Amino acid sequence: MVKTPGDLTANTPIECILENAPVHMDVVYVGAGLAWPQELPPYDLIFVAVGEADTHNAVLADLAKALAHSPVPVLNRPQYIPQLSRSAAYDLLHTVPGLHMAQTYRLERNTLQQIGAGQVALEALGLNLAYPFIVRPLGLHGGIGLSKIDRPADLSAYLADVGAELFFVANFINYASDDQLYRKYRVVLVEGRPYLAHMGISAHWMVHYPYKEMKEFASRREEEAHAMLHFDQEFGQRHAAALSGIYDAVKLDYFGFDCAETTDGRLLVFELSNALIIHACDDALVFPYKLPQMHKIFAAFYTMLKNRVRVLAAP
Repeated sequence: MVKTPGDLTANTPIECILENAPVHMDVVYVGAGLAWPQELPPYDLIFVAVGEADTHNAVLADLAKALAHSPVPVLNRPQYIPQLSRSAAYDLLHTVPGLHMAQTYRLERNTLQQIGAGQVALEALGLNLAYPFIVRPLGLHGGIGLSKIDRPADLSAYLADVGAELFFVANFINYASDDQLYRKYRVVLVEGRPYLAHMGISAHWMVHYPYKEMKEFASRREEEAHAMLHFDQEFGQRHAAALSGIYDAVKLDYFGFDCAETTDGRLLVFELSNALIIHACDDALVFPYKLPQMHKIFAAFYTMLKNRVRVLAAP
């Protein structure tokens, strides 16, 4: 397993995915001052766990060269990981049938300050951008620093609280259902097969898996349980073409994305990542349906590893 130094979001949390699996795993760290080693212990597979990030692009490029002629299978080849970024993913996926994404732009603080002060109109930027739009600093995840901007004054107030210099900006897409609740899905693809990791239901548009709301409303947990049990026949079937198109375009063995459904029935993709937090740590008394679903994902991941070894060993 190839990692780079960082926090929990810096690498694929493979230790959670392979919890209790009969796997011997050595971890190689790469990054600044940590070159690919000349010698490694015996191994059957290489899994690149380095997550997508601007700060990881150089190490991923070096890894692509180091692993180009690997004698064993390489899962999640490093050259495909940078295309998961919020700005690159739109270029990669926006033509996939049945899929919708908001184009994401990188804007500097100075530009946003001018917009907030009324010195520059959105139309003058030459971008497909209008109010309301969402903004967040580069490199942050989990809803941190994310805000919806309805008018220039909101942007000025936001920048007064957030000290970043570079931001992601995209049009806000209202994906509320008829009951005015927002439903956000986390889907992972294991060799192209989709699995539902969670479904958050919230009264707020920013759905960061709302444990408080999911714990408070039994009806929402029942809906999530139903969505997991019938995922292949319902959500997976509705968006089969989009899910297949995403896998074909991304070319990674394992990755995931947060998404929703638009009011006209398309798959609305928010962001992609090969380092989404997938775990089996939820309270089994409150979420009894989640543990079997997580084990289904874990089993699929382990089966992928076994199958790749068998392919190598086949005559």
